[in-house]
Parts: sequence; C-alpha cells; structure tokens
Amino acid sequence: MKKLGLRLGILLLGTLLLALPKNANAVSVAAVQCAVQQYPCLPANIIAGGSLDNGINLLPGNTFTIMPYAFGNAAVSFTGSVMATDVSGIWTYLWATGTATDLLGGALTLDVAFQQLNYVTAPGAATYNDMIIGGCAGGTGANSGAIAQGIVNATGLSVIAGNCSNFNPFASVGTPVGGTVGLFTSLTAAAQFVFTPGSLAGSTITLPWGDDFPDPSILGDPNSFGFIDPSDTTDITNLGLAAAPEPGTMALFGLAIVCLSCIGRRRLFNR
Repeated sequence: MKKLGLRLGILLLGTLLLALPKNANAVSVAAVQCAVQQYPCLPANIIAGGSLDNGINLLPGNTFTIMPYAFGNAAVSFTGSVMATDVSGIWTYLWATGTATDLLGGALTLDVAFQQLNYVTAPGAATYNDMIIGGCAGGTGANSGAIAQGIVNATGLSVIAGNCSNFNPFASVGTPVGGTVGLFTSLTAAAQFVFTPGSLAGSTITLPWGDDFPDPSILGDPNSFGFIDPSDTTDITNLGLAAAPEPGTMALFGLAIVCLSCIGRRRLFNR
C-alpha cells in the first residue's frame, strides 16, 4: 500500500467532487464507501453511499446553521456535524467534523464531501484557505489517515494530508488562494478517510476540516485555525440561527445513489 503522501494526485485532479443534491441547500453531506482507494470513487467501485441535507435555500449574512449527521452500514460508520457560517456576507466558513469507524477491520476507504451551495456574499476580492486537524485511534494500520481539499465554486484549494504513521494527531494548513466572489458563493470540503490493511475492528479516524474566508477580528478556537465552529458560542452570539434541523441518520445504501461529477479545469471563484 502506497503512503498517503503519494496519493495526493488523486485529489489534485481535485475539483473532482461527489455530486451532492442539485437543489440549493445550505448544507449537504454525502459519503461513499469505495472498494479501492480512489477519489472520487468510480461507479463500478462504489459499495455503498448516502446523502443528507438540511433543506435551507440559502445562507444570508449574519446567520449560521449546524447539522448533525450519521451514516453507517455493517462495515463503516461516519458521524459528526457540519457548520456553515456567513458573517455580514463578507466572511464565510464551512467547518465540519467527522469520525469514521472501521467496524470490521482491514482496508477500507470512505470518500466524503460537505457542501454549502449558497452563501450570500459581498462581491469582490477574496482569499480562501483550507485545513485539516485529526488523528487515529483503536489500531489503524500503517499509513492510515486522511486527505482533504477545499473548493470555492470551481476552484480547488490546497490538497492536504494527515498520515497517522508520521504524526498522530496531525494538523495541516493549505496555501491561501485568491480570486473574486459574486453575490452567491459555494464552498465544498472534500475528504478521503483511508484505513489500510492491518487496521483493527473499531479503528477510528477523526477529522475536523473545512475551508474559509477568515475574519481577522474573530479569534475563534485556536484548535480550529480561527474557524467558527459550534464551540465558539461567543463568536456566534450576534448571529442568527438559520435553522435547527433534527439530527439526521441515513443508511449507506448498497446502490450507488451518490453520483460523481468532474469539474474539468481550475478557474477563479466566480463561475
């Protein structure tokens, strides 16, 4: 099994995304169990897939939304929450945390994508970045870990990785990418969780990750690189809750219900 560091090309093609629901929902999450280490998972290799959204049409300025989720089948479970935040239409954040559990042990690959399709944003120049923080527990195999990439509209940000054989826990920050945004901006946080042969049943990989256009005046949680996350109650005091959806649970179905799409070339944030 090649080291995760050698797999960066998979996501560097990157702007290859899980195709989330096409209607405009503030937050969506899709997960696909793949038979091989591949991103995105080609239809022939999809073992199971599922998706969930919170049904909000757009996220105005000075609002946020938090959506818990839970996916799972006999082989893998994936649970956590995703938070989208829009501060004044100027600073936008997509933060998520998830724990993937290899229930049976052995090699397992889970491709995941979070997306917020419509932030209301102030048109103009913007610089976005992405990050991951995470770690493994319970007996993961050598070189188990995660690869992630943020995407702003059709522009892929840095491909970043955490290899639990090198660092556990691990933390990686990308390189800022500049461009322009319009009245509406979409953020995607894509990731691949990889359990390699030798992983024990019950092994876990936990990974907060996301992409943002940060507000320098908001310090946030130092463990989240300045992102606004659900623990930052002070930061969100003056923001309105866009929705309070019930925790969602969705089985990973045995059919390839989550399709794949390819964005063919890198371009500025505006579509």
